[in-house]
Amino acid sequence: MAVRLINRDFGTQDAMMRYKGRCIMIYSYYDTPSALKFFRRQLPVCYSNECPLDNFYFYLGGYHLFLQLEKNGQKTVRLDLPFRDDPVFREDKCYSAAVMKQFFYEKARYHADKFDERNHNSHFSYLLEKKYEFMDKAINKEDP
Repeated sequence: MAVRLINRDFGTQDAMMRYKGRCIMIYSYYDTPSALKFFRRQLPVCYSNECPLDNFYFYLGGYHLFLQLEKNGQKTVRLDLPFRDDPVFREDKCYSAAVMKQFFYEKARYHADKFDERNHNSHFSYLLEKKYEFMDKAINKEDP
């Protein structure tokens, strides 16, 4: 499902935004360049989306994407970041992967704290802090 969803062109629709965030998170562990391409297409959609739950999952996906980019050794990323009023915004559209990782973590943390406070539990904080081990479950294609 993730591959079909990530390759589908949603245009400017904010439909299924929370699923897109989850797919970005999972896909970033398997095919980080494709996940980044999908993330770039969906970033303006997330910015205009007013649903906090959708945005939480998209920011969570962004956090894991930049975590993987940083682990893969990619230092900088070109993004057309729609958050123009945020201090992290740069006119040259060239961002540090570490800065973007922290940026999306803080955005997800903000929503997680709000949801946890409303729900009187720590479910969203747990999702944010959970260490996902998708690659441990992947089959190594080089093994016979």
